[in-house]
Amino acid sequence: MKTRSACRSGTVAALLMIAALAPVHAAPVASFGPLSAGWNVGTGQTNEGFTISSNATPQVELGLRSQDYLTGVSSTTGDGIYRVQAGERAPGSGLARWNIDLSAYTYESVIIGNWDLQLDIDWNPGAGSTLVSYDIDAQLELMGTYTTRTQASQNLGFDYWGQAFDPEALGTYRFTLSAFDRNDPDNPGALVASTTIDVIVEAGQSVPEPGSLALAGLALGGLLMSRRRTR
Repeated sequence: MKTRSACRSGTVAALLMIAALAPVHAAPVASFGPLSAGWNVGTGQTNEGFTISSNATPQVELGLRSQDYLTGVSSTTGDGIYRVQAGERAPGSGLARWNIDLSAYTYESVIIGNWDLQLDIDWNPGAGSTLVSYDIDAQLELMGTYTTRTQASQNLGFDYWGQAFDPEALGTYRFTLSAFDRNDPDNPGALVASTTIDVIVEAGQSVPEPGSLALAGLALGGLLMSRRRTR
């Protein structure tokens, strides 16, 4: 006949075994710089300037950045804030001249399909908020999916975003990329990593037309000649 203490010991042991088998999520770590996976979208693109969230358990790395589509320059000081120029990628395209680069990586040990990847965008560049969430894997298919890595570079303004967009609008857009563990038995959909950036769209400096530059040069030359005559 088992005693109560023996039963309790068996129960505690069983609970400890279940706890050991259940996934334990470590706290994600924020950083700035290059991606561990490298950047493999487009040609001539650097692997620099990403705002990163990584987690050791499970092994995951998420990265976001924004850069100018025309110059490939990423203007940031590493604080999660990126400054870009308003305007269109090409005249009449309706697309932003700046990109959003997204990356999810698993260190070769976990299949990317074990997670749900979600992109949240605040579409309101003003003081208000228009937050829209996108299931990247199932709905938009924004990214090319690989076994261990998912990456994409996108411009706002494409129809599949489903939101009106003015490439000339000034203000701040917020982007958050998150990974959720769909296989956690105790907490399905547990958040394992999340990274956020703010993209500040500013007015670009106007470049004078060649004819205007020539007139300005003539005017300056005439002013210098006038000063010489009066001396």
